[in-house]
Amino acid sequence: NGFYGTDWLFNTLVNAAQKYQTDYRDAHPTSSNIRITEISNLLGGYRSPHSTHQTGLNIDFSVAQDDGKDKDWGSNWQNDEYDQDAMRAILTALLDQPLVLNKNEIYFNDPVLIAENLCKKVNSHDNHGHFNVDPPPLCETDANGDPASSDCCLAPYDDATKSDISS
Repeated sequence: NGFYGTDWLFNTLVNAAQKYQTDYRDAHPTSSNIRITEISNLLGGYRSPHSTHQTGLNIDFSVAQDDGKDKDWGSNWQNDEYDQDAMRAILTALLDQPLVLNKNEIYFNDPVLIAENLCKKVNSHDNHGHFNVDPPPLCETDANGDPASSDCCLAPYDDATKSDISS
C-alpha cells in the first residue's frame, strides 16, 4: 500500500533514474539508488499525514547515503552518511524531466542544495525528498481523430475510447 502512481509519474521516475545512472552512478557505482518511500493509495484519496499523495502524481524518496545502503527513513541531510553529491545528482536528474514543471515543488531541506535552487525547504523533509509531476497537456485531434501534435501525451476522452470498468 502506498506505492501506486500514474504512468506519468512512473515514466518521469524511470527517465530521471536513467539520467542519474548515466550522469552520476556510472562514475560512483557504490552511491545510493533512488529509493521510493511513498506514492499514493491504490484508489487515491487522503493518505495520512500528507496533504498531497492523493492522485498518484506525488512521490517521496529516501536521502542518498554514501554507504549505498538505501535506508527508507533512517537518514537525513545532517547525518554523517548523507551523500550530498548523489542527492544533488538525483535532484538535477529530476529537474531535467519535462513533467516536473513546478520547480518549486521539489522538497528537501539541505540548505546547500536549496541555495543552489535544486529544492525548497518544507517542514518534515529533512529525512526524505519529495517531488510531483504535472499531467501532460490534452491532445487536440485532427479530422481522423489522430493527435494533431506530437507535443502532447494523452488522447482526449470520448465515447470511442471509453472502456467499461463496471464489469
